[in-house]
Amino acid sequence: MNGGAVPLPFPLAEFPLLIRLYPVPTEAEAGAGYGAAMPTLNDIMTREIFAVDPQATLKEVATLMREQDIGSVLVMEGEQLRGLITDRDIVIRAVAYGHDFGTPVTDYTTGDVFTVDVNTSIEDAAQAMGDRQLRRLPVTEEGRVVGIVSLGDLAVRTVGGADEEALQGVSQPTTL
Repeated sequence: MNGGAVPLPFPLAEFPLLIRLYPVPTEAEAGAGYGAAMPTLNDIMTREIFAVDPQATLKEVATLMREQDIGSVLVMEGEQLRGLITDRDIVIRAVAYGHDFGTPVTDYTTGDVFTVDVNTSIEDAAQAMGDRQLRRLPVTEEGRVVGIVSLGDLAVRTVGGADEEALQGVSQPTTL
């Protein structure tokens, strides 16, 4: 045998279409989805977003969350993102202290919300979520909010461990 070639159990001339040569991707190319575009947030984001006006009350937001079976709501002034509030924010920042449910949501909103562009790769978004300990990430296109990505989206709509990367970062203890 020459060069490790294995003899075929039949004459090759009788089966000319059996052998085709394809380039074999390098390990780096195979790991990066060789031959395919890298998936972006546009591929997995939740497009149906729920938002309230900054003057909405905690009770109104909690009712919206219950009715829509969601865990976060964007606080928007027109098309401008002003903040994000989660069910956990309501419990930890308001209910635990016995605050009035008629209080404006902006008193408990996470302001200066980190966002990413719709064309951001899933891996980069997962890294950002882990680094910043974010469970939800608003997605923008030309500065306008067009969707949201959550840890759940990463878990059920991706392959390759992006959800594990984000969850590992989010799960690190922090000091308040």
